[in-house]
Amino acid sequence: LPFTGVMDQILESLKRDKLLEVRTSPMALGEGTYIYAITDAGTIRAREALERCQYAGPAPVPLAAYTQACQRQKRRRLAINEKIAHQVFSNLVLSEKAICHLGPAINSGTSIFLYGPSGDGKTSVARMIGNLMLSQSIYIPYALYTDGQVIKLYDSFNHKLVPEEDALTGTGILRLGTRRDIRWVHIYRPFIEVGGELTLAGLDLVFDDVLKYYEAPFQVKANGGVLLIDDF
Repeated sequence: LPFTGVMDQILESLKRDKLLEVRTSPMALGEGTYIYAITDAGTIRAREALERCQYAGPAPVPLAAYTQACQRQKRRRLAINEKIAHQVFSNLVLSEKAICHLGPAINSGTSIFLYGPSGDGKTSVARMIGNLMLSQSIYIPYALYTDGQVIKLYDSFNHKLVPEEDALTGTGILRLGTRRDIRWVHIYRPFIEVGGELTLAGLDLVFDDVLKYYEAPFQVKANGGVLLIDDF
């Protein structure tokens, strides 16, 4: 969080309540260089806070701000022609008729239902379609804050970060002035494959004694990405 206007006010409040104290100032460059130490009263307050939520990381983003960001980063409708369609499915052996059906289906921007006997390539076709999304990127927050709860959103295992040199190629840019808001992380628009174990209960928030509430992984990454429900 920026020091001016945010952190300085928080630290001033903590010092006033005797939860923090200034230990030393290595350089006479203002309050931004102070080194703080937690007091006994601050330790008690910290333990009370950890009992409510043990999240530690970048500051969470309000749910309303995340909702607004989702609206600003709506996926652009794909527009592929015959040449692109052949390139996308070049690793598969498909008839010309199948490719001619898949192209308009992708361009429709709506759900696609693939059916057929086992082993005829439905999953492979869906994966090729999902790979089209990997050329687009979005910003998501590390965590959300709503109704007094912090919900971890970013998953380092399933979300693929966009290299810094590609930072301006996304479908949505979230910035504060000329400096990006570091509460948000830049990822490729994800492709998620879900097996038959998906249930309605799995689409709700999950409660954990340590993490408290967090969103189910496939629900998190399906938002703004591609969801493949395989053999469901």
